[in-house]
Amino acid sequence: MKRSLAASALALAAVAGTSGAAYAQCDALLRAYDEQLAERPADREKLTMGVQQDIRELRDAAYVLQKHGKEDVCKDVVAAIQGMLEDPEKAAELSGSYEDWDAREMERIENAQPVAEVSGQLGVEQMIGADVRNMKNSDLGEITDVVLATQGGASYVILSHGGILGLGEEEIAVPFDRFKVSDDRAVFYVDLTEEQIENAPSFEHGNRGWLADEDWLRRNEEYYSAS
Repeated sequence: MKRSLAASALALAAVAGTSGAAYAQCDALLRAYDEQLAERPADREKLTMGVQQDIRELRDAAYVLQKHGKEDVCKDVVAAIQGMLEDPEKAAELSGSYEDWDAREMERIENAQPVAEVSGQLGVEQMIGADVRNMKNSDLGEITDVVLATQGGASYVILSHGGILGLGEEEIAVPFDRFKVSDDRAVFYVDLTEEQIENAPSFEHGNRGWLADEDWLRRNEEYYSAS
């Protein structure tokens, strides 16, 4: 996810203090928030796509603030997220009409281009952290890495899924050429269902041992060839 709110949050953080206790408190709040949504899927179902996007950007901003030692403001961001979760109807109203948002997003999908056909340059830094959705605009997760081929091998987009609004403990390696990208290069699309993503060969977050596992690579290739 592109951290469009992170820069504003960091600007606010310049006036905040920090301490070891604040760091621990902010970390605990972030973990509690993740666990809340994991344990109460009904809460997630109440959130429109617009609200989910706002929450994910706030969450990313909170982690950036924490990393830079701005825990006081981090806690404020987490509190804002919790407020949105407690009143999803109000959050949806403030995030804009779902119908209008969905119509704009479907137009964006129609205009998306295969990544192999994009003119100009598409940097890896533009891809990492970006949202991934399917052709029905369902949220599938976010890109955590890109593995580029050498000597004629296959290239992959590493997708984190199944966790909190896409930030999961497991990752999958989707063939690079399966993806399209929006005109503004902010969102990537792949023609797979949520069930296909859940059932895809997976590995633990950050593990790259599969790159040297010929059997795993074969199974992965066969899975996407049949999907």
